[in-house]
Amino acid sequence: MQPTAKLRTEKRTAASRRRRDSARSRGLREPLPALQDRSRDKRDRLIEAGLEVFGALGYEAARVADIARAADLSVGVFYQRFRDKRALFAALEDEFVARTTERTALFLQKAGASWSALDLFEALLRAIARVMQRYVGFFRGFVSLAHRDGSVVAPGLELDRRNAAALFRHLVARELIGADVRERDVLFALASASKVLLVFTLLRGERRPADARLDVRELARMMAAYLRINP
Repeated sequence: MQPTAKLRTEKRTAASRRRRDSARSRGLREPLPALQDRSRDKRDRLIEAGLEVFGALGYEAARVADIARAADLSVGVFYQRFRDKRALFAALEDEFVARTTERTALFLQKAGASWSALDLFEALLRAIARVMQRYVGFFRGFVSLAHRDGSVVAPGLELDRRNAAALFRHLVARELIGADVRERDVLFALASASKVLLVFTLLRGERRPADARLDVRELARMMAAYLRINP
């Protein structure tokens, strides 16, 4: 096997092991193992389709047939790869966490060197809000499932931890926070602001008080204040 091909195989195996361990730790039945590249391609297509269908219809309204159709696959193929809709959602959560972690890292790499902490927080929160708005159905499904299945929360908590860790390292490297600020402080500030964004995203299009307007800049100020950063 060529070195490049071997590396790709090792990466796929490691990724599969992480997904399997995550599913087990959350008490879920893991996706059936993909033994061939063709099977892996079908699985990936179903995950992509699941993200789009859950995002458009929400978890409850989405049907296995809808997801299979969006992936241009049969329902039978779906059940060859996943035991049920919940198993697909679990795999999708893990994929979403991995992708969002990568996006956050890329965002911080490209962050303007002249940005203040307030500018950084606002830009990051706006990026998070765009993702939530694009996949609002997915997040509705997340909230709906969380009420009856606590394991669905674990990936979201892991995503908060990863994003906060990356943001903390960036703030430290640019000397934008004081030495007394800890990573857990950044986690609390970012997770709190993200949850406010989620609430407003889920309320979009529904009845709410006329003065309920989301000011992302104000959320950024709240983060800065909590982290004892002067705007």
